[in-house]
Amino acid sequence: MRRWRWRVAFLVAVLVAGWVGSQVVLDIELDVARLGLLVVLVVTAWWLLFDQISTASPQWTAPAPATVPRGQDLRTQRYLSVIENHLVAGTPDRSLATRLLVVADGTLKARHGETVHSPAGEALLGAEIVALLHQPGRRLTKPEIERCVERIENL
Repeated sequence: MRRWRWRVAFLVAVLVAGWVGSQVVLDIELDVARLGLLVVLVVTAWWLLFDQISTASPQWTAPAPATVPRGQDLRTQRYLSVIENHLVAGTPDRSLATRLLVVADGTLKARHGETVHSPAGEALLGAEIVALLHQPGRRLTKPEIERCVERIENL
């Protein structure tokens, strides 16, 4: 707000100086309205140019710490948000199925040395999770999600 006060004061000072200068120094009778418009146009253009080329450095702030419910890590919270988004999304996509398959693949590799695409891995996963591999994106129900997660945990 202060900056604008100074700008308006400067604009008025230039207008008065221009009018007085034309009357006293140049002995010219100028129309005050036209002189005012000319001064406003020139000074405003100058301010716009000055504002654009000023090198004000950005003020970086530390990111806010992630708000994680007690007892959950950030990764768990992200998985829960994927599930919640899947349940309320207007059009279901494959994001939840992809996440479930990534978790299943990691679990299979760590515990059995298999992948979700191998025949032994598919046998360990069961038909319900293997169907997620080949089906297009569809909305999974809460019981389906619970069964898939429980099956992956029990691998």
